[in-house]
Amino acid sequence: MLNALDHLIVGVRDLAAAEAATTRLLGREPSWRGAHPGAGTANVLYRLDNTYLELLAPEGEGGAGRLLGEHLEARGEGLLGLAFATDDAEAWLDTAHLLQARFSDLDAIAHERRRITDAVIEALESCLP
Repeated sequence: MLNALDHLIVGVRDLAAAEAATTRLLGREPSWRGAHPGAGTANVLYRLDNTYLELLAPEGEGGAGRLLGEHLEARGEGLLGLAFATDDAEAWLDTAHLLQARFSDLDAIAHERRRITDAVIEALESCLP
Protein backbone atom coordinates (compact mmCIF):
# COMPACT_ATOMS: atom_id res chain seq x y z
CA MET A 1 0.00 0.00 0.00
CA LEU A 2 2.55 2.55 1.14
CA ASN A 3 5.70 2.33 -0.94
CA ALA A 4 7.91 5.15 0.30
CA LEU A 5 8.47 7.56 3.15
CA ASP A 6 8.22 10.87 1.32
CA HIS A 7 9.27 13.06 4.25
CA LEU A 8 9.28 13.66 7.99
CA ILE A 9 7.86 16.90 9.41
CA VAL A 10 9.33 18.26 12.65
CA GLY A 11 7.68 21.22 14.36
CA VAL A 12 10.05 23.79 15.86
CA ARG A 13 9.69 27.15 17.57
CA ASP A 14 12.96 28.73 16.40
CA LEU A 15 13.67 27.80 12.78
CA ALA A 16 17.16 29.32 12.71
CA ALA A 17 18.27 27.45 15.84
CA ALA A 18 16.73 24.19 14.60
CA GLU A 19 18.44 24.66 11.23
CA ALA A 20 21.83 25.18 12.88
CA ALA A 21 21.40 22.09 15.08
CA THR A 22 20.17 19.93 12.20
CA THR A 23 22.97 21.11 9.90
CA ARG A 24 25.49 20.02 12.56
CA LEU A 25 23.68 16.73 13.08
CA LEU A 26 23.44 15.82 9.39
CA GLY A 27 26.75 17.38 8.33
CA ARG A 28 25.13 19.16 5.39
CA GLU A 29 23.47 22.42 4.50
CA PRO A 30 19.72 22.59 3.87
CA SER A 31 18.46 21.87 0.37
CA TRP A 32 15.73 24.51 0.55
CA ARG A 33 14.40 27.33 2.70
CA GLY A 34 10.89 28.57 2.21
CA ALA A 35 8.17 30.78 3.62
CA HIS A 36 4.41 30.49 3.35
CA PRO A 37 3.27 34.08 4.06
CA GLY A 38 -0.46 33.39 3.68
CA ALA A 39 -0.24 30.37 5.98
CA GLY A 40 2.05 31.91 8.60
CA THR A 41 4.76 29.26 8.45
CA ALA A 42 8.31 28.83 7.17
CA ASN A 43 10.34 25.70 6.55
CA VAL A 44 13.79 24.30 5.93
CA LEU A 45 14.25 21.08 3.98
CA TYR A 46 17.10 18.58 4.04
CA ARG A 47 17.14 16.19 1.08
CA LEU A 48 18.38 12.76 2.13
CA ASP A 49 19.08 9.69 -0.02
CA ASN A 50 15.48 8.54 -0.39
CA THR A 51 13.41 11.02 1.62
CA TYR A 52 13.67 14.48 3.15
CA LEU A 53 13.39 16.11 6.54
CA GLU A 54 11.24 19.21 6.91
CA LEU A 55 11.62 21.63 9.82
CA LEU A 56 8.42 23.68 10.10
CA ALA A 57 7.94 26.77 12.27
CA PRO A 58 5.32 29.47 12.76
CA GLU A 59 6.30 32.73 11.10
CA GLY A 60 4.17 35.81 10.53
CA GLU A 61 0.39 35.87 10.34
CA GLY A 62 -1.75 33.00 9.14
CA GLY A 63 -4.00 30.21 10.29
CA ALA A 64 -1.53 27.33 9.88
CA GLY A 65 1.14 29.24 11.79
CA ARG A 66 -1.31 30.05 14.58
CA LEU A 67 -2.35 26.39 14.87
CA LEU A 68 1.27 25.24 14.77
CA GLY A 69 2.17 27.74 17.48
CA GLU A 70 -0.67 26.46 19.67
CA HIS A 71 0.46 22.88 19.06
CA LEU A 72 4.07 23.70 19.99
CA GLU A 73 2.92 25.52 23.13
CA ALA A 74 0.75 22.60 24.24
CA ARG A 75 2.97 19.68 23.21
CA GLY A 76 6.43 21.05 22.52
CA GLU A 77 8.71 20.60 19.56
CA GLY A 78 8.98 17.28 17.81
CA LEU A 79 7.66 15.03 15.13
CA LEU A 80 4.48 16.43 13.60
CA GLY A 81 3.97 13.91 10.88
CA LEU A 82 5.19 11.44 8.35
CA ALA A 83 4.25 11.78 4.69
CA PHE A 84 4.11 8.55 2.71
CA ALA A 85 3.85 7.80 -0.98
CA THR A 86 1.38 5.31 -2.38
CA ASP A 87 0.31 4.10 -5.81
CA ASP A 88 -3.27 3.56 -4.62
CA ALA A 89 -4.55 6.51 -2.60
CA GLU A 90 -8.13 5.19 -2.40
CA ALA A 91 -7.05 1.84 -0.92
CA TRP A 92 -4.82 3.62 1.58
CA LEU A 93 -7.66 5.95 2.57
CA ASP A 94 -9.88 2.93 3.29
CA THR A 95 -7.12 1.48 5.49
CA ALA A 96 -6.59 4.82 7.23
CA HIS A 97 -10.30 4.97 8.14
CA LEU A 98 -10.05 1.51 9.69
CA LEU A 99 -6.97 2.56 11.66
CA GLN A 100 -8.68 5.72 12.85
CA ALA A 101 -11.50 3.64 14.30
CA ARG A 102 -8.96 1.55 16.23
CA PHE A 103 -6.99 4.53 17.53
CA SER A 104 -9.71 6.91 18.65
CA ASP A 105 -8.22 7.43 22.14
CA LEU A 106 -6.46 10.77 21.66
CA ASP A 107 -4.63 10.61 25.00
CA ALA A 108 -3.10 7.25 24.09
CA ILE A 109 -2.09 8.59 20.67
CA ALA A 110 -0.49 11.69 22.24
CA HIS A 111 1.43 9.52 24.71
CA GLU A 112 2.67 7.24 21.95
CA ARG A 113 3.64 10.24 19.79
CA ARG A 114 5.75 11.68 22.64
CA ARG A 115 7.37 8.29 23.30
CA ILE A 116 8.33 7.88 19.63
CA THR A 117 9.54 11.48 19.38
CA ASP A 118 11.72 11.05 22.47
CA ALA A 119 13.20 7.83 21.07
CA VAL A 120 13.99 9.50 17.72
CA ILE A 121 15.61 12.48 19.45
CA GLU A 122 17.67 10.19 21.67
CA ALA A 123 18.84 8.20 18.65
CA LEU A 124 19.75 11.36 16.71
CA GLU A 125 21.54 12.89 19.69
CA SER A 126 23.60 9.72 20.13
CA CYS A 127 25.08 10.43 16.67
CA LEU A 128 26.46 13.81 17.78
CA PRO A 129 30.10 14.04 18.83
